[in-house]
Formats: sequence, structure tokens, C-alpha cells
Amino acid sequence: MQTAQHDTLTLKWANRTLAGFSLLAESHPEAAGRNLLEARDLLGENARCHAVAAVAHSNLAAGNVLLHRWADARTAFAQSGEAWRALAKQVDTAELPIATTSSSFHFRLAARDAASFMRLRRRRYTTLCHAGWDITRFNSLQASEEHDAAALEAGRRALRGRLLQTFGMSCVEVGLLSGDDEAAAIARAALYEAKAKAVHLLADAERPPVNFWKRLECAVKLTALLMPSGRSAFMSTQCT
Repeated sequence: MQTAQHDTLTLKWANRTLAGFSLLAESHPEAAGRNLLEARDLLGENARCHAVAAVAHSNLAAGNVLLHRWADARTAFAQSGEAWRALAKQVDTAELPIATTSSSFHFRLAARDAASFMRLRRRRYTTLCHAGWDITRFNSLQASEEHDAAALEAGRRALRGRLLQTFGMSCVEVGLLSGDDEAAAIARAALYEAKAKAVHLLADAERPPVNFWKRLECAVKLTALLMPSGRSAFMSTQCT
């Protein structure tokens, strides 16, 4: 019963998060921020798995940034970092079931060489954790009190490279990180709608709910990324 309730709350959280992405696509940052905060409220104390906790805190922080609530954002960023680190440690020690394989090739590999299969799958999950964690840290860097343009540009390039390697060119976040041209901001903002649709498709492909590890990629893709071009807009009103 508790598991079913948890899944229901997680689904409501995901749907409200996706609604926030759609609002970002329509250039309504404050409404999007409120949606991200409301999404976290829907979970209550039910953010039990580290992936959901990490993403929920990261998105809570992003929502607070969009609403110019800097102290609350810093607290949520710190909580998200703790959750991402806990998840990475969990990946290192977890027993990963063969049932989570996504192809006959992987199943044959697992049958022939279980140790190699586990190493490959563990490496993939570790990569996903670092991708989510890096998004969180880049958001935090944008919201920091130190306006270091060089550090921000280095962070943008590093994150774009990480996400490109992890998800490929079709990754929406790669597009969001493609330059800091204010004139193209509205066009790139529309990518948030593509992000929402991509996550919907990924979630639909994995219903009914399956093993937690199978859903890790979907959780990571629910992590809100603040566009670098939006920095000047919200940093101009920052206060400590």
C-alpha cells in the first residue's frame, strides 16, 4: 500500500515538474518556479529513493532561484548535493538485477559474463548520477553571489560536454547550453517543451513501474536546467 502511495505521489510530482518545464518554454519563469516548489510539496516525506530526493531538491532550488529566494535556493542546492552523493555511493554497492536489461544483446552479455555486465551497467548509472549532479552544480554556480563570467562559461562548456557524452546530440539540455546569446534565448526556451515531451515518452515506455534503476535515467532528465542566458535576468534582482 505504501509503495503504491509513493508511486502515486512520485507521478504527481513528475507531472507538476513537467508543467513547470512547459511554463519555462512559454517564458513564465515565476509561474514555473511556483510549479517546481509545489511539485516538491506534493512529495512531502515520500522522497525516499535518492534519485527522487536529489532531483526534487535540485528542482526546488531552481524554483527558488526563479522566484529570487536565494537563501532557500542555497539550502536546497546543498540538500540536493548530499542526495546525489548518496546515490552515487548506492550505485557503487548495489546489486543490479539482470531484469533491468533493455535488449537481448545485454541479456546475452549478462548470461555469458555477469561481472562485465555489472561493470558496464554500474558505469552507466554512475554516469547518470554525475550528469544530474553536474546540472545541479551548474544551476548553483549561476545563482552564486560571485559573478564570475569565466567560471560560468567554463562550467557551461564542461556540462554541455558531459551531457553530450551521456545522452547524445538529441539531449535537450545540450541545446539549452548552446551559447549565451540573448537574442536566441526565446528560441532556446522552447526547448523546455521538447524536454517535457521527451520525459513523457520515456516515462510512458517504462510503464508499469519497473525496477528503481530502470527509472534512474527518467529521474535525471527531470532535473531542471536553468538556461545560462537567463542569468542576467535573475541575477540583476539578487539580494543576500
